[in-house]
Amino acid sequence: MKAQEVLTANFWREFGSMADSDGYHAVLLALEDLDAVEGYSKITYSDLPLWDWLEDYSDLKRAELAYTVCGQAVGKVAESLAKNYDPLENFFTDGTSDTDYGKTVTKSGKEITTPSGSIINSRNGEHEVENENTASLGQSTTYDDADSSVPNPLDTADSSLVNVGRNINKGKSKETFNNYNDTTSYSSYKVEKEYSDVAETQSGTDSTEEHRSGNSGIFSKQDLTQREINLRLRNLLVPIIVRQVVDVFNSGVWQ
Repeated sequence: MKAQEVLTANFWREFGSMADSDGYHAVLLALEDLDAVEGYSKITYSDLPLWDWLEDYSDLKRAELAYTVCGQAVGKVAESLAKNYDPLENFFTDGTSDTDYGKTVTKSGKEITTPSGSIINSRNGEHEVENENTASLGQSTTYDDADSSVPNPLDTADSSLVNVGRNINKGKSKETFNNYNDTTSYSSYKVEKEYSDVAETQSGTDSTEEHRSGNSGIFSKQDLTQREINLRLRNLLVPIIVRQVVDVFNSGVWQ
């Protein structure tokens, strides 16, 4: 059989459907114009001899055979070439990280804090008190002279009162502090806290997304552009698919 007899539009329809059912949609898109793909196959491999026993196979069986051999490889190549990206960028970060909070902490028993030292209050230094020129004066009135009109007896200017006694304290009133201080220290002192089924619960989720892309600077934009051009010109998808199928059926002899 000749290549132009096998690589028909109906054959490519069956082959594309199998690739699409496996998730390789890029293959089906590349073979979408079936007449054009058939025409390319005839122009490129028209009289190339294929195995004679292919005459006994239908287009579906031929497609199944070809897809079994090269379908996965063709599919992955097609999906790679069909990826949408910026050819002038060569690094990408696109991800999400989640942190879950859902823990419970239960405390039981005792918590003991033991400071060192002893509780001691001590005073050091001198505290001195002196009095100077203080006096007290006592006054009263006779019973016969008592009158409701008499002013407050605490008023020393009242002429109706007579002095009945006076105490005079001589000396100084003075407070002196010399290196005086209070000191507190601890010895065998402890504080106890007792817990009984106390639960602390945290719940929730923190999500962080990161999306970055750009040029790492290893290659210039001109270099990246040329690499993209070379990639596309050297890896035309339809010729790749047709050539892989031809290699499956090729008997190895040109006429």
